[in-house]
Amino acid sequence: MALIGAILGLLLIALILKQSEFPNYPVSDHCDGYQFFNTPATPIDPKEILKWSMNRQKVAWPEWIQFPKQGLPKPPLKSEELRVTFINHASVLLQWSDFCLITDPIFSDRASMVSFLGPKRVHEPGLSLSELPKIDAIIVSHNHYNHLDIPSIKAIMAKNEAQIITGLGVQSYLKGISKDQVHALDWGQHIQLSGHYIHFTPAVHFSRRGLWDGNRSLWGSFVIEHDQHRVFFAGDTGFGAHFEQIAKQFAPLDLSLLPIGAYMPRSVMGPIHMSPNEAVQAHQLLQSKYSMGIHWGTFQLTDEGRLDPILELQHACLEEGVSSDTFFHLEPSESRLLSFNRASIGP
Repeated sequence: MALIGAILGLLLIALILKQSEFPNYPVSDHCDGYQFFNTPATPIDPKEILKWSMNRQKVAWPEWIQFPKQGLPKPPLKSEELRVTFINHASVLLQWSDFCLITDPIFSDRASMVSFLGPKRVHEPGLSLSELPKIDAIIVSHNHYNHLDIPSIKAIMAKNEAQIITGLGVQSYLKGISKDQVHALDWGQHIQLSGHYIHFTPAVHFSRRGLWDGNRSLWGSFVIEHDQHRVFFAGDTGFGAHFEQIAKQFAPLDLSLLPIGAYMPRSVMGPIHMSPNEAVQAHQLLQSKYSMGIHWGTFQLTDEGRLDPILELQHACLEEGVSSDTFFHLEPSESRLLSFNRASIGP
């Protein structure tokens, strides 16, 4: 009994210490001052989770895929141009003529708290850490291991005077990085960096990295406004009314980075992960000139096959009359140069 009491006492101390790492937050329509939540709520039936975990029907993925490297991406020369390069999963390099940003960088072998368990990558990153150009900003959508890869962020920060933009509470995980370089935002807030306005916008998801931190940090998406164009990074999200809200403020978007993977089975993943068909609907709601599929093909997180997101995306685009040039996907290390021209914009 004494041993059990000691263990429980240690767990209680660990819980208190862990909770103390997070501040109290302003009460809002998506926060009770302690935890964050989706509006409207997105409950997942525990029975469905149990049924799925006991009877998973995963389509087999290849153990390893070797992609040819496309060469290092060069920044655009003109202010109205943007180069987008797919690294892996939700990691995308965005290069303007005067600014370079990376989304949810993950270069680790596994999306996990440990190096020997958890989802393992099936291909190399399209660019290695050493091949990255000078990075001005890192945006992090939420705290899940496949989006907040702390070793990758610290490796980038070791070589760059970059700024990190993320949601409230995520800064608690970024120990050892100067507080002056981390900007934790609530939905609707923005910062300005080198003439770029970076807005933190809603998503439909949740947050957790361990036993004690469920929904204690905020998840979200981003809109990056440049003098010539707007880019949307959806992060990790289910389909919801937040797309209409974002469209009302920012549409038309010039480029939207939309998740298309980790969506099966729908009974479990539907509330928190868009399907390819829903990604096409989001593309249309955002009035996006171009959209690119992300969050697929690197880590097997759910049950669909590796290429199923691409096949279903192509089918959905065909059904909706959206061309493959308009809503496209890139293989790791592939890039695309986009050109936009519009009047100057700002918040």
